[in-house]
Amino acid sequence: MTRLNAIDPDQATGRARDLLAEYTSRGGRPGPMVLTMAQAPTLLRAYMDLSRTMKRSHLDRRVSERISIAVQAWLGCD
Repeated sequence: MTRLNAIDPDQATGRARDLLAEYTSRGGRPGPMVLTMAQAPTLLRAYMDLSRTMKRSHLDRRVSERISIAVQAWLGCD
């Protein structure tokens, strides 16, 4: 099984660096999941767009949190 490692934000280059800077400017501190997604900038962009869309949605916060927990469990996140 291939295992991806998180990018060191100080070592990121190109599009990954730009996306991590954008993520930070939105008030987020990139955690291990975001830093690992930065290995594939297209994936990170999609995640950021989905996150922005979910914040603009009219879902009840409890429902949104349950969806997030279910997806994280399905992906095997701790």
